Amino acid sequence: MGFAPYLTPASINPLALLNMFAAPLSRRIAGLSRGFLSRENMNGKVKAYSPAVNAGVINGADGKDYQFQNETWNGNSEPKPDQNVTFESICGFRAKQVIAD
Repeated sequence: MGFAPYLTPASINPLALLNMFAAPLSRRIAGLSRGFLSRENMNGKVKAYSPAVNAGVINGADGKDYQFQNETWNGNSEPKPDQNVTFESICGFRAKQVIAD
């Protein structure tokens, strides 16, 4: 006699097992896409920029720092400290589509 005599390979419905695990997993994935993986437009200020590495940091209105690369910068001149910007936050720490105000 085994640990669970009522569970035999013939009594296990694979579709029921899949549904039992898939529903919580899909809720977790949906939560990630709304949170960690979400994108949102934000305002902030350039905190630092280094032309040597073509990258910088923006301090968002939420108080968090966001990294950006030079190719995401949409301004007429190089980024300057304390310059107001609008940007798209990605993954909670990256800035894309950075536009100088």
